[in-house]
Amino acid sequence: MTFDLSTIKSSNRSVNLQDPRTGEDLGLVFHLRAPDAEEVQAVSREWQDRKLHPKHRNKPIKSIELEALQDKRILASVTGWDWEDAELSFGGEQPKFSDATLRKWIKEHKWIRDFLTQETEDVLAFFG
Repeated sequence: MTFDLSTIKSSNRSVNLQDPRTGEDLGLVFHLRAPDAEEVQAVSREWQDRKLHPKHRNKPIKSIELEALQDKRILASVTGWDWEDAELSFGGEQPKFSDATLRKWIKEHKWIRDFLTQETEDVLAFFG
């Protein structure tokens, strides 16, 4: 039996936002780019460039810088969302996807930010 290693590739995936209290799916599905997508890789290169820059090479990264880079990764990774539950809303509405709305959500709702950070950093899940 032969096996061609070039067939192993990551792919985009969708994840259902989960209630942090119960772990239940809420009915808002986020669509995520694979970690090797160019948009996500550009953020990773920015992070690496910052660490390699002579001005920053021996200085630890500050938590505020780390958060900003993680937020950029989330914004680069999320391509959209779908409201699967007609009864589910955010602030009384079901907003259409936009970077501005996503940016606001991850800034104001740490649990959403934490969920998306975990899902975008779970590299093996993109090979499912």
